[in-house]
Parts: sequence; structure tokens; C-alpha cells
Amino acid sequence: MSEGTEEKPARKPRSDKVTGPAVCHPEKPAVTKDRLCQTCRQKRYRAKPAICHPGRRAKAFGMCDPCYRARKFGNRPPATCHPDRPMAYLTLGLCRGCYKKHLKTDPARPDCAGKNGPQPCDRKALIDGLCDRHYQLRRQGKPLDTPARAPKGSKQRIFNGYIRMPTVNKVVGDWEHRVVMEQMLGRPLRKDETVHHKNGIRDDNRPENLELWHKGQPAGQRVTDKVAWCIEFLEAYAPEVLVAKPTQLRLIA
Repeated sequence: MSEGTEEKPARKPRSDKVTGPAVCHPEKPAVTKDRLCQTCRQKRYRAKPAICHPGRRAKAFGMCDPCYRARKFGNRPPATCHPDRPMAYLTLGLCRGCYKKHLKTDPARPDCAGKNGPQPCDRKALIDGLCDRHYQLRRQGKPLDTPARAPKGSKQRIFNGYIRMPTVNKVVGDWEHRVVMEQMLGRPLRKDETVHHKNGIRDDNRPENLELWHKGQPAGQRVTDKVAWCIEFLEAYAPEVLVAKPTQLRLIA
């Protein structure tokens, strides 16, 4: 050791620290005094009923969440905003819920650096100069100018990739690819008809990228049922084929 430096004393080992393999899974280390692994510990304590209220799930120290909060904040004075709640933040005398509202409306806090589309964000900064919404956008890798919601009367992109037409008079709009296909056919789609995207991109609803598919099939296995269904199918999609003689379209008895 160099001169002028003192050797730090060795840290004393914790007396309650558990070492060694777990009883439930010997290939995993033990994390509790009863020598359980982390997975079994979570399963055991999540399903364990609370000591104070057996009908509730135990959170910490074998107590339910309300009783644990009462124990944690029991020695604190009541909040000035809600006397029936403990004072969570002593500097302002507010409960936990009111303190969160205070952070979002405090005029002394700086404004959020993100944008709500072309307009600046009207919320207060909470984390790293951003509000909670723009902070989540940054964590997800999305641009900070992403609008909070789509403009009223615009199309909506659903989570499965399809686009839904705007809602009018509280009536949910239909899928855009079905609307485009109905305009191409000049008639509404039947219940047994679907629209397929040729390139596999569900939001590419150009007419040249859509094609009509049919998913209906005869319910029975009799020849007469299948022939009747085939005639019905041709009448709907290729009536020019049905110009044969009536004897050729006669059902098999």
C-alpha cells in the first residue's frame, strides 16, 4: 500500500445471509432462511394468505398491502389534505396521491421538453426533463413528437396492423380494406368473404394489393348438397358459366 492511505476494515458478513444450494432446486442458490430458491420463494409468498386478513394476499412481513402501509406510515402524522391518510411527504404535508398531483401541476417545476405533435407538451417535467408520457416514449425508442392521440375523425391503426375507418356518431367504423374492396366490387361483402393483402402488409390498402377470398364451404357431405352449393357459388361469382342446358344443372336424385 502507498503511503498516506489507510486500509479499510473488512466488511463483516451478515449473520442472516443464506448461502449454499436450495432445498427445492439444488442447482440454484438459496435466497431465504428456509433455503428456497428465488422462483419457489415468489410462488410461496405470492400464494400465502396474509396474517392480518387471510382472505388477502400477503405482501411484506406476512401482512396485506393496506396493513403494511398502515405499519409503514403509522408513526407519521395525518396529512393536511386528507386527515384520514398518513403524511407520505413531510416537507409538504401531503399524502401520496396529492403529492403526485402536486408534481404535475407545480408552477415551479420546468415544462416537459417533449412535443404533442407540432405543439409543445403542456405537462410538467418529472424525470430527466420529461413528463411520464414522454419518458415512456423515450424508453420505447419512439420519437418525442408522437401525438398523444389521433386527431378526431381520423383513421386508427389497431394493434394487429389493420386500419379502421373513423367513428361517426358513436358508430365504430369498418375496416379500411373491406371498405376499399366493397368500392371495387360495387356491392357489400358477404359474410363468407374476406379480403387478402397480396404483399402481407396489413395497412397497405391499395386496390392493386387487395384480392377477394372466399371461405365458405358446404356443410354436408352429400353429393346433392355439394352440387347445390357449387351452383350457388357460380351464380354469385361467375354467372356467365351457367349457360349450359337445364338438364346439365339438374340435381342428382
